[in-house]
Amino acid sequence: LTVKSIGKTEVAYTSEARLLDVAGGGISFHYKDPIYPGEEVELAIYVQVGQIDAHAVVLRCEKDQENDNYFIACKFTNMTDYDIEAIYMPN
Repeated sequence: LTVKSIGKTEVAYTSEARLLDVAGGGISFHYKDPIYPGEEVELAIYVQVGQIDAHAVVLRCEKDQENDNYFIACKFTNMTDYDIEAIYMPN
């Protein structure tokens, strides 16, 4: 998973994140920087059939003390039916 913030928190680069969970409606991941609720992100999600490019809005951002990073939960804003099907394809 790669993430680029396009909201108020200006992350000038795209960087990798550790995917925790993904479904048709949203995604959660660990990220090194905070991205605050209401901000938009561009995502590149790597699945069996290739890469899904998505936009999402951040719903939660919590500091994870164990990993010294942030837990980010987002809601997708532009997923197509094809993208959703690709997420659920078995490995």
